[in-house]
Amino acid sequence: MNDFSWADFNKDFMKSVLRYGKNKKKYASIDLDNIDDGYLASLMYEVCPDPDRDFIETYRQIIDDELLPKYKSVLKQMIKALKLDGSGFNSNQAKLRSRKMSATVAGVYITALHNISGMDEELSENSFFSNTIPVDIVKETIPKVNLYDFQKEAVKKLHNHFVTKDNQRGLLVMPTGSGKSLTAIYFLIKDMIASGYQIFWIAHRHMLLNQAADGFYRLAGLSKIKDPAIKKYRISCVSGEHLSVSQVDKGDEIVIASNMSVCRNKKHLTRIFGNKVMIVIDEAHHTPAASYSDVINYLMKNRRDVKLLGLTATPIRATEKGTASLMNIYDETIVYDISMAELIARGILAKPDFERVETNESFEADIDEKEKRYIRIYEELPPTLVQRIADSKPRNALILDQFLKNKERYGKTLIFALNQVHCRTLAEELKNAGISCGVVYSGKDDNQQTIQDFKDNKFQVLVNVNIMTEGTDVPDIQTIFLTRPTQSEGFLMQMIGRGMRGVNAGGTEEVYIVDFHDKWDVFNKWLNPEWVISAEDPEITTVTHKINSVIEIEWKAIQDVYKNMSATAVEYGVYLSVPYGWFSLYDSDGVPIRLLVFEDQVRGYAELFRHDEEWVNDDDINAEDSARVLDAYFGYICNRPYAHDIELLLTHLRDNKEVPPLHPIAERDQINPRSIVSRAEAEGRDLFELSEEVYESSQLAKDLFDTLEDYQTACSQAKIYKNNPRKLGAAVEILDEEKLEFDLTPTYDLKQLLTEVVNEMYGGELPGLDKIKIMWTDEYYKSYFGMHYADHRIYINKILNSVNVPREVVKFVIYHELIHEDIPNHGKEFKLREGLYPNIEDHDHFLDTMFRKYDIRLRYDD
Repeated sequence: MNDFSWADFNKDFMKSVLRYGKNKKKYASIDLDNIDDGYLASLMYEVCPDPDRDFIETYRQIIDDELLPKYKSVLKQMIKALKLDGSGFNSNQAKLRSRKMSATVAGVYITALHNISGMDEELSENSFFSNTIPVDIVKETIPKVNLYDFQKEAVKKLHNHFVTKDNQRGLLVMPTGSGKSLTAIYFLIKDMIASGYQIFWIAHRHMLLNQAADGFYRLAGLSKIKDPAIKKYRISCVSGEHLSVSQVDKGDEIVIASNMSVCRNKKHLTRIFGNKVMIVIDEAHHTPAASYSDVINYLMKNRRDVKLLGLTATPIRATEKGTASLMNIYDETIVYDISMAELIARGILAKPDFERVETNESFEADIDEKEKRYIRIYEELPPTLVQRIADSKPRNALILDQFLKNKERYGKTLIFALNQVHCRTLAEELKNAGISCGVVYSGKDDNQQTIQDFKDNKFQVLVNVNIMTEGTDVPDIQTIFLTRPTQSEGFLMQMIGRGMRGVNAGGTEEVYIVDFHDKWDVFNKWLNPEWVISAEDPEITTVTHKINSVIEIEWKAIQDVYKNMSATAVEYGVYLSVPYGWFSLYDSDGVPIRLLVFEDQVRGYAELFRHDEEWVNDDDINAEDSARVLDAYFGYICNRPYAHDIELLLTHLRDNKEVPPLHPIAERDQINPRSIVSRAEAEGRDLFELSEEVYESSQLAKDLFDTLEDYQTACSQAKIYKNNPRKLGAAVEILDEEKLEFDLTPTYDLKQLLTEVVNEMYGGELPGLDKIKIMWTDEYYKSYFGMHYADHRIYINKILNSVNVPREVVKFVIYHELIHEDIPNHGKEFKLREGLYPNIEDHDHFLDTMFRKYDIRLRYDD
């Protein structure tokens, strides 16, 4: 991934920024009209290294007036992303200016600047839901949703069960391809939200969260059927790719969350939800798992009116015990049930004919411990294993051969590939064999046109990666190829469902489901599509064929470094400095670790390594050794490393008798796959030969990519996607956000607040209190709220010294820092102590959202 740079920006635009507001005085002594481009770009870097919302809000008019007119294609993409439908440049510009600032608008501007800079990161449509979406119901009309008769019957029975009879629990059982989620969302918006219920939708996969959120967004107008006066509702998604649960506001009408994101933060749920809650479990067979049941039981215990709706294609599990457990949770009640056989008989669904192709390929022998852990935790293939399966030439040849031998019978075929590299590989092989073929994957510019061409029968086969699981309507698909094992019933059913449209729904009489089955002995829980569906219809036929014979690899390690940096930045007791690079280490189990190093730590590490002989022969490295190193070599003002990190480093010195390699982030461009692609083109070199040469001569490349094959795959993919511009996101309408004014007038006496904390949390007696020195920071910061030093100094960010910040929030931050007197890190013991503070969830929420809600601009104000 390329870094952001101002180097390619219009000079007049940059000069206008440097002459605006407080910049005018700062750069008054520089003749901006007579300096070179590099110097101009460096001054812009001083103003802002990478555009953020503050930058956009401050300089938006300059961007609109002086930059975007020179990049009309970018402006057009922005208009499309914001669903403003301008008809020409002047119209586009006027419509863009009419939109008030919001998280979504700011995100589109930031993406546009990144595009101009030459960055090619993809902002996918799913990322739209990374922020809370306030939907403007006033402007919405009631959408016309053409439900089938059986879906209308399901909605009627759901209303009767949950609303008329006021029952608590029940299952909605509808087969693959029947519109189960649509039916549930229709009922929830029309009946439950209009009745004052908050919706808490829980799913296992991130993809399912985005799909549910999109449904609630697009059908928002249904809420007017029973409540014409409704003005808005808010949709918040919670997962590792969306908001954290602490960032969700109290009262948000729709919260869509992954089970793992909420099960460890249940106390926030009583802050978010009022007394009327409808819990919906997508893929209801997961409900007995602790990560689901604990959350359900917690809410039912703490809220007066909680209802539970489970969505499933079949309540019949693999064992009688599993079925009984599931049914017990839902009060033995199936609110509505229609079988696949019934829908096939009605012509709503096509009759599925299964063909199981035994590949005789086994991949288990090469699965390492890290991949095993991934499979056990996530119940899916890890990306590294996905790539190895995708690279299997015999398996790919079998997939190709299976289609070519049956192309007349298979007809219009949709292939689900493993990853993007696999997708393109299969498509090229099919084209080489004379098959008309299209390809779609996330980030590809012409996806919608390609899908439309497939609908119009301009080619026979469409190869895709997940894109066609998301409700895309191509009704006359005759065959589905499943090339990826999965344990997700919902994911599997979404793939199968693309071909299940029956003749009375504009589809086909039957659909071939061709499943490519590998040898799995230990990890053998990959779902069989025949089992998932045939439990509903014993007449479904199966044919078994016995054969005798990328994930996208990006700068994952560097992304991990930046991810770690971002993660530590939200900790209240962490100072954020500039990352320099990382050490490559191994823990006691032999698992590779990349230890982040900041610029202000390099000096300390260098001094430590000059005295490494002290640790090379130490057989008993412990916490006391780590503390001694921190005091001896990191006593100056810096972002002190964690004691655990130092212990890992000392152990490495002892076990390997050598200093670990330190890889500066600044060197990454030398082996960046995109740089290698550009270099190969400039030098007229073969990409594979050059990438091998670079890999063999670079320790950094070997550290980031486990094998030469991994590195060459990354380079190949960089070439494939070199010219794909960054996508600007989904075209959607949301309410404009009005930020609250923030008063920076000093309000609190820190010493008085410290006394209150000691009295309330320590019974008035805190050993060593006389040594503690507490003070406000000299400057305002966004990167941390408090900082504790080993010499008992505590700094509290003076941004909190405001009447807009509740007194208890400031006291909570002080308490947080006081805990560091006894516990230096943020481990389990620390969290237990921190959790003793009253109403911690409310204070945590305020700190996590204050910069989003208040108009706080610290760098660019006059």
